[in-house]
Amino acid sequence: GRGEGLADGLSLSLTKGHIRPWDVEQGANGNCWVMSALAAVAERPNLIRRLFAQDVPDARGRYDVRLYSLLEGRWVTHIIDDRLPVLNFDSEAGLSLAYAKISNDGQLWPALLEKAMAKHMGGYAAMDGGSSSFALGTLLGTPREKLIDAYHCDNGDWNLWKIRWSDDHASNPESYDSHRVSSSTFLDMLADARRSGFVMCAS
Repeated sequence: GRGEGLADGLSLSLTKGHIRPWDVEQGANGNCWVMSALAAVAERPNLIRRLFAQDVPDARGRYDVRLYSLLEGRWVTHIIDDRLPVLNFDSEAGLSLAYAKISNDGQLWPALLEKAMAKHMGGYAAMDGGSSSFALGTLLGTPREKLIDAYHCDNGDWNLWKIRWSDDHASNPESYDSHRVSSSTFLDMLADARRSGFVMCAS
């Protein structure tokens, strides 16, 4: 958007006044677990907006983004700018973002939140593989003891895992508590969670 070959034809802003799950598009990183969590939380736009201290960047292009530390049990603020990693320049196609994309109508929030998550975790490479429950807890401020991962078993049952992390890296679980439930019981649990307004996603 600065005449440097990336999104120069778009009018860019944080949200364009609206936030939608389909604004989220994954890039060249194995972080579907982050992207699915962003899309799920985007069903409630105010939960995304509250993560940003401002709607527009400061004079140096910086945003203050709040994320929840599952290790420390508190919100932390990360200062990021609006410069995003790109792939090699192509003289015909121009630049393209390496990771989360800018939405078709010029919204930056998915790419900026992904950048804040990368800073929170120690870099983009640290997001290559992880747990959606970790991402949801980080975005929503949910204590780690209330997060549940569900994994489908070969016999049709589901394993429900409560994961404890030793740090703020989703690929470093400290330990697991798990129990198995039948498919019908799990579907009932999903229905109850939906009625109760829980945020859920799959990756």
